[in-house]
This record gives sequence, structure tokens and C-alpha cells, in this order.
Amino acid sequence: MTRGDHTGPDDEHVALRRGESALIVERHADQLTHRFGRVGHALRESTTRVSGDFDHLGTRVRHLMRKGYALHQVDNDALLVQIAEDPENVEPYEVYADWLEQEGDPRAIVIRAGIKATQTQRASDADAFERLVFTQRFAFTHPEWCDGRRLRLDAVWRFGFIAEISTTVHAPLDNDHTFGPVKHEYGWVRRAVLQRLRITLSHPAGRFLRTLHVSARRSTEAFTYDVRKNDGVIELRKRA
Repeated sequence: MTRGDHTGPDDEHVALRRGESALIVERHADQLTHRFGRVGHALRESTTRVSGDFDHLGTRVRHLMRKGYALHQVDNDALLVQIAEDPENVEPYEVYADWLEQEGDPRAIVIRAGIKATQTQRASDADAFERLVFTQRFAFTHPEWCDGRRLRLDAVWRFGFIAEISTTVHAPLDNDHTFGPVKHEYGWVRRAVLQRLRITLSHPAGRFLRTLHVSARRSTEAFTYDVRKNDGVIELRKRA
């Protein structure tokens, strides 16, 4: 993510790109700031005062994404590989948080809080982490996730990343899905779940997702899957 001046838990910082156009939207207290221009050039700035009882930032970002802008984030591939190879080892997460802080990325604050919540298992630390995830939702989650009623997923976080998700479906999955090559052995998973699964795996917060729990409404059926993603292929292997 492009470096920003505001990375505190009460601020939000969103960097977007569309081709060679760069745009940064920041909310700080009752001010909404736009920085815009071409990639690699000095950005112009405009600031407006907004009321605190409306999601001005969320509305603006969703409007920009409908116009073709996309979230822009820079990552350290070597550290991400280390985490993926040993997801229970906390050290690569800590190094990754340090690297994000150097890049001015607010995810550093969230990941450190997630590490603390995982290690202490205290309710107060878990609550603090959840508040940070919400206040930094555009830096740390897809816009599709902003409305929990649409998502209908429960997430279990470890070291600041989503490790497990659970959801309830109405009907089994048919074989006509449109979300890319997916292997599913045994059991069933509804198409909507596959869509959410792909959204989760495609986002920085969910790239280390390992477990999917699925239950059926008006039924006692429930399945747990180990999740693997290789070269764009998502494999769901049902646990015994």
C-alpha cells in the first residue's frame, strides 16, 4: 500500500489504482481527504469535512471501484512463503508486521494485535483485535465484506489472518459453478460458499485460510474441509 500519514486505529487509509491513475482516500476524524494523480508523480489533494454518522469513506470507495479502481497493496512474497510453509510459527508473522510498518501499511497494527490475541487468548485482546479489523476494514478486508449480512461467514483468526471460516447453506452444490476450477471430494458445498471461499483466499487477510466448516439449514448435515490452493485450483478435502 502507498505510504500514508494516518495509520492509527481511529483512521482509515485506502489506496486505489486504475491503470496509471493513483488515488488515496483517507478519513481522519471528521475530515475526508482525496489525493489523486498519476503513478510516480506528485499527488494533488482536496479535503472535505464530513459528519460522523454516515459511512462517507465506504460509500466513496465503493463508488470508485464501480468506476474501475482496484485496491492497491504491495507485499513481501518471500515472507508470505515462509508463513504459508509454517503457519503455526509466529516469527514470520512478526517480521511481516515489521515490514508492513516500514511501508506505512495499517495492516501492521492489525497483525500485531492478532498475534497478541492468539498468544494470550484473553477476551480483552480479542475484542481489541476485532475493533481494529473493523476500523481498518478497507486496508484489511474486501469491500464485499463490509456488510456482514451479505457475507454470512464466521471467521476464526490466528496471528492476524483468517485460518477458518464457517457458513450455513440451504441446499447442496450443483455441478454447474462459475468460480473457476474447484475440486470437492465427497459431501457438498453450495455455489455461494465457493464464491465466498474464493473471495477469502484472494484477499491478503484470507490467503492462509486452511479450514472450511459447512452446515445445512433444517438438517443435521455438517462437513469440515481442509482447504488448499495451488495455481488457481482450490481443493476441498473432506475430513473424516
